[in-house]
Amino acid sequence: MSAAVSDGLRSPQGQTSLEKPGGPSLMELRLLPTPQTSRYTMVKAITGKIIVAPLHCKEKDAKLPSPVEFATGTLEDKLERLDGLKGGLGQFIQGKSNLHKKVISYQVSLGMALSALRKSLESHVPPRPPAGDKAVCTSPLFTGSATSKRLATSPLASHATPKRHAVTPASKQHDENNNEVGDQDGFVLVDRRRHRQRKQTAETPVAVDARQQPKPRPVQRRARHRPDVIVIKGKDASKYADILRSLKSDPTLQQKVGSSVNNIRRSAAGALMLQLKKGVENASDLGEELGKVLGTAATASALLHTSTIEIKDLDEWATKEEVTAALDALLGVPVSKRDPVKSLRKAYAGTQVAVVTLPDDLAATALKLGHVWIGWVNCRIRARRGGCALLPLLGPWSHGRSLQGS
Repeated sequence: MSAAVSDGLRSPQGQTSLEKPGGPSLMELRLLPTPQTSRYTMVKAITGKIIVAPLHCKEKDAKLPSPVEFATGTLEDKLERLDGLKGGLGQFIQGKSNLHKKVISYQVSLGMALSALRKSLESHVPPRPPAGDKAVCTSPLFTGSATSKRLATSPLASHATPKRHAVTPASKQHDENNNEVGDQDGFVLVDRRRHRQRKQTAETPVAVDARQQPKPRPVQRRARHRPDVIVIKGKDASKYADILRSLKSDPTLQQKVGSSVNNIRRSAAGALMLQLKKGVENASDLGEELGKVLGTAATASALLHTSTIEIKDLDEWATKEEVTAALDALLGVPVSKRDPVKSLRKAYAGTQVAVVTLPDDLAATALKLGHVWIGWVNCRIRARRGGCALLPLLGPWSHGRSLQGS
């Protein structure tokens, strides 16, 4: 009988050799209708839906039954679903090769059925019996008259083996030479490596805290800018002393320029250089004042820290004059006399890029605005990578060769 039932569970249809072809299966005989016919019918309908659901997975809006539907019914219903899913999977796999989507549907359905069955089995597991040393039998069936064993005449404590207690550092004994002495039965506690590591960690908490502290970030060194310089270049190198003497004798220049000068030195080309103090922002105005006083005897130019920016998206017919005029209107400062546009180069799709050099404050203002109208195009303003430089500001009175600085 057991072999026949086993063969029936392995067959796709779930029928045994003892069943008649037209009669009910063993699973149906176990699930006879109860007085609650509606619930029985509902469970049977859910079982049929679960078994055939993987076959309709390719249909539009097809969904597998929910875990709640898998959890309905008794243990026999869930076994029937597992048997049906297994049989359907066996029939489907037989003689086929491309089985990806339906096999996955069968796999998911079997997984949910197994999960529901496992939960049902766990809910029916009886509680574990108490431990043997704590169980107390009070039934009269298990009294002395019902057992054939002879009662022990001696107490159990006399046969119990004494337990060994761990030796703590406080319980260690030492001899006269302050050496550790083992216990009475000749055993000594082994100092294991793990215990030694824990002891070292507990003894040195300061080192652990030092390792956990984050490393200080390296201090970023700020770029040191040279102060602004006013360059005076005379026609005759022998007259620099007379030029400087005449500048010092002018009380107006003494108040405007002299209070802003830090030192005076010569350049590599022999020109006279007035190095200004830090924080002086009107170097161009001071250069103009000196140029008016010097006249035709010498030329004066101011070297300022500049930044290079790029103006993109120019049309291919834009010129330097148009870029300069647009910058004058954007910044509100006449930058045309400084010749700010250094180059115009070709870019993608027939556009141009203008490389412009401006003092730091004007360059920062232009970058903050971000765009400038040049002709019909709203061009982008972007910073250009590279270090700062010193721009010679040559006034309209100067026609000499500009001094390159860095």
